[in-house]
Amino acid sequence: MPGSRAPAIHIVLAADYGNIGDALIYREALGWFRGLGVIHANLGRAPEQWIDQLGLDRSTDVLYRSGGSAGRLGRLANNAKWFGRLFSSRRNVLVFDCGETALRLGKLPKESVLLVIVALARLRGITVVRPPHAVRAAPSPVTLAVYRLACRISNAVYFRDETSVAAVGFGTVTPDLGFGVEPVPGLPWAQRSTLAISLRGHTPYPGEQWQAAVRDFAERRGWSIEVFAQVSYDIERSAALASDLGGTMVAWLEDQVQQEHRVRELYLRSALVLSDRMHVLVYSTVCGAIPVELVASPTKKISGSFHAAGLDRVSHDAAGQSRAELVACLDEVVAAASGNAEALVTARARIRSARTAVAELIAPVNKSLSFR
Repeated sequence: MPGSRAPAIHIVLAADYGNIGDALIYREALGWFRGLGVIHANLGRAPEQWIDQLGLDRSTDVLYRSGGSAGRLGRLANNAKWFGRLFSSRRNVLVFDCGETALRLGKLPKESVLLVIVALARLRGITVVRPPHAVRAAPSPVTLAVYRLACRISNAVYFRDETSVAAVGFGTVTPDLGFGVEPVPGLPWAQRSTLAISLRGHTPYPGEQWQAAVRDFAERRGWSIEVFAQVSYDIERSAALASDLGGTMVAWLEDQVQQEHRVRELYLRSALVLSDRMHVLVYSTVCGAIPVELVASPTKKISGSFHAAGLDRVSHDAAGQSRAELVACLDEVVAAASGNAEALVTARARIRSARTAVAELIAPVNKSLSFR
């Protein structure tokens, strides 16, 4: 921006550091603001691997980390330094995280503090942006009211599903940032012969009917079964499923950058990915696989976010279904997937449009900004 100092982009990048899905969306969020100013990243207690996984530049980006053993005082000092720098100029930008926001009653003190910070930032003339995120189900009415006010005085607010917009009362529905990843060339779908599976470790274990149906479905199509964990918490569940399904367990790598490469490689050769983790399905979808959630009593988290991206018939309730009915459901998912690629093109275009709007909000003098 000729003739003026570039703004400092204060972005929250503290997340679940062992979660590849979080890495996916936080990396995309960071990409929204590259080139618009100097990145000031609040990383919380992030390990070194997280910095590499997000593609942060240690030489040009300003990184704020409290360290794993810093304790509460260390985290407070880290945040104070980050927020202090934020208020140094009215040209600066505050960017909130793009994950799922929990608004239970216990979060009221935190949200109250954030409301004060946002109010002071707006009075200072600082731009406040909330990239596509979600409000977790069943929020506390009091905490939600505080959060709603903080959103109301923000400059740009995006949600990844209609349920969150309904809860807050306003905001723009924009597909989850994971859908904005440019397609990575993989095997053509007709040449793919892997059914990849990853289930949450803390949910009820699938019963015999489900296991038999998955085996039948894969055997009839001539597909191999590979079970993996995208999050370290799911390793035990994945190993048990691999044994019961007669499949292969994809080994877990402690290096998170290498683990993400391994998982992406699996997605690029998988025909169908079955999971109850949202970003397992999002990531595999942009890698060309067909996504399906087939578990007992699924929440609306996955179906709502995929619906916002124009992808329906992804989430299915396996409760009370017979072996034959479960196989038929999987067959129907495959048959209905022909429109997925077109829906992804539209979803990416909507995300690019939101990204351009935010860029113009931050740098209004540069109306030529566009993102492919």
